[in-house]
Amino acid sequence: MESKRANTLAPVWTGCLGAAIVGIVTSCGLLGLILAPALGGPLPAPPVSDPAKPDITIYVQEAYLDRMLTSALPASMGDSADLDVRSDNRLVLTAKIDLLLAELDVAITLTMFAENGELRLGIESIETAGGDLMDLLDLDEEGLSDMMGGTIQEQVEAGLGAGARILGVEMDEERIIITARWP
Repeated sequence: MESKRANTLAPVWTGCLGAAIVGIVTSCGLLGLILAPALGGPLPAPPVSDPAKPDITIYVQEAYLDRMLTSALPASMGDSADLDVRSDNRLVLTAKIDLLLAELDVAITLTMFAENGELRLGIESIETAGGDLMDLLDLDEEGLSDMMGGTIQEQVEAGLGAGARILGVEMDEERIIITARWP
């Protein structure tokens, strides 16, 4: 009896196997027709980006800047130095300078901005004991600002690569937000 049953099921299995093979071949052919234009033709052009929009936004925390600053200053100044990032795009550095006979409280106010695709730094004032040290020491404010800005721009280019353009700088109470783009 088993051979009769096997003989009656053989055409059913053959039909199922044939239908599966036809289904696979048809699916591959249909998939080939769908992918043929994408594989055979040229790739579409990349989307045109808006040159006013940034490719990257960098957030620099005030705590990080404060740590970097205090580690760069001499130990006698680093312990008392404090950096404050302000929402009006100003950085205020305060420190006590211990001289042999006196201790001076110094406050340095800097502005940070983007100009011609570069990160720039401006010295607003260097004050101690109610007086402006820039005038007292006859320092060239523009030359000093350019030197500091050049150093910062070198670091930006080292980090982002040559050709990166700074689009803008904003600050809030605890971070600096820098937007940049590549050509």
